[in-house]
This record gives sequence, structure tokens and C-alpha cells, in this order.
Amino acid sequence: MKKRYTIKYMRRLTPIITAALLLATSVPVGAYVDHDVLGTSTQISDAVFPPITAGPGHILPDSPFYFADKLYQQFRLALVFTPENRAELHTQIAHERLAELRVEAARNNQRGVDTALLELEHESMAAASSVRDAASQGKDVTQLARTIHQALTDYRTTVEVVGTQVPNTAFAQKLSAASSVLREARVVSEDALPQSEIDHEIAANVDTEVDEAILGLKTSIESLQKKMTVQESRASKAAEKAAQKQESDTIKQTAKENQTALRAARKKAIQDYLAKIDSLRKQREAELATLKQTIKDLQNQIKQIEQQEKTDLKNVRSGNVSPTPKLTITPQPTVSTQP
Repeated sequence: MKKRYTIKYMRRLTPIITAALLLATSVPVGAYVDHDVLGTSTQISDAVFPPITAGPGHILPDSPFYFADKLYQQFRLALVFTPENRAELHTQIAHERLAELRVEAARNNQRGVDTALLELEHESMAAASSVRDAASQGKDVTQLARTIHQALTDYRTTVEVVGTQVPNTAFAQKLSAASSVLREARVVSEDALPQSEIDHEIAANVDTEVDEAILGLKTSIESLQKKMTVQESRASKAAEKAAQKQESDTIKQTAKENQTALRAARKKAIQDYLAKIDSLRKQREAELATLKQTIKDLQNQIKQIEQQEKTDLKNVRSGNVSPTPKLTITPQPTVSTQP
């Protein structure tokens, strides 16, 4: 009875769980467009992916229920018992992860891109390891190894093509790291190929490595040239600003010196004028003292003359008419009134 009730209860919950999963996967594409992607001016969505045959899973890496998709894939792998079948399944899952990478890149979703890249690396290496395990068991998996090797080559080509479209960014660095992992996975899968094909792949890999090294060197040189151009431009602007500042400082210093000289000349002129005024004041004071002394001497002479006149008048009245020598006013020097 209790078991029936549990089964009935689970049947009722199934539609609710399904609806929740569908709701979680229906995240709007524009929800992540405005994110600051990797701190660079180049957006992930600017990259154009080559055609990808597989489609993404029902639950994308940016969904909080993405763990459910991984659990489902692990469940599928648990039901596969041979390494060659596991290799095929890992390759299918890797196809889905590559498609999910394209979707998350179009959304400018940094977290989703990082997750999809890690899953792509993991599934690719797992596929290569599984086909190698099948070959080590003595099974003829030549065709499967060729298929997986070609798939890994396509994955790496896609990653590298996208990386060239967003150079000098953190996204490009992560794509370069993923390319290295995919290259290692290709090398692992080559162990299941015939010796003649292995030799051919080794030669092709050497040529590819040389080409990539040359391309990387050219890219580094171009990047260095751009940086040097930017540095030269900055240095030129800095030198121009320094020259302008020096010129401005010179003008300010000259103006300051001129102001100082002008103030000194003005101060000296004022001092000379005050000295001249002081000299004139002292000259006027001396002349005024001389004038006062002259007036005092004249007043004394006038008193003497008046006294003589009184004496003469008294003598006349008394009959003594002999005249007294007349006193005269001594002329005094004139005082200059010119400044």
C-alpha cells in the first residue's frame, strides 16, 4: 500500500519537475549580452563559428540545472560496456559541447563559455582514451579511430578559427589552451591507427606545428609592432606635453622675474621720491628757520630805531638838538621759494 502511494506521488511530481527543467532551459538569449566579457573591448559574440553539424543539449551550461544534463550523460556512459562504444558516445557529447560553446559565445556569456570549453576538452580526451583502450585490447577499431581523429581535428580547427577572430583577449587565450588539449587528444587517438597512417600524421603534425609556430611568431610580431606604435604615440604625446609644460613654465618664470624686477623698480622709485620729499622738507625747514631769524633781527632793528627816535624827540624838547646818528635797517638775504 505504501509502495503504491509512493509511485502515485512520484507520477504527480513528474510533470512539475519536467516543467521546472523546461523553465530553467528557457533563459532569454539577451540576458547575458550586457555582461563585461573577459574585461576586453572585443566581444565573444563578434566571433563567427564554422558550420557545426550537431546541436546543443536541452540544458545549456549557463542553466542552474546543467548538472542534470551531466548526470544524464554519465548515466548513458554507465550503460555502455565496451571502450569503442564509449568512444563513440564521448564523441557525440563533445559535438554537443562544441555546439553549446557556439551558443554561449553568441550570448556573450563568460561562465557558459568557460564551462562549455572545459566539457569539450574533457569529452574529447575521453573519446581518444577510449579508442586507444579498445585498440590495446586487440580490437580492430581503425575506422573508428579515423572517425574520432577527424572529429578531434575538426574541433581543433573550429577553436583555432574562432581564436584568430578575437586576438589579444582572454577568450583567445582560453581557446589556445583548449587547442593544446585537443592536439594531445589527437595524438592519443593516433595510437589506434595503422603505423603507416601514424607516420603520415606525425609528418603532418610536424608541418602543422611549424606553420603554427610561424603564424604565432607573425602574430606576436604584429602585436609587438602595435604595442610599439601605441608606445611611440604615447611617448610623442608625453614629449609634446613636456615641451608645452616647459614652455609654460618658462613663460611663467619670465613673467615672475619681470614682476619681481617691476616691483623692485617701483620700490626704488618710491624710495627715491620719498628721499627727495624728505630733502625738500629739510630744506624748507632750514629756510623757514633762516626766515624766522631774519624777521627777529628786523624786529630788533625796528625797536632800536623806535628807541632812537624817542631819544631824539626828548633831546629836541630839552634843547639838546645835536642829532643822533640814524640807525638803518640792514638788508637781509632773501629766502628762496623754489622747490
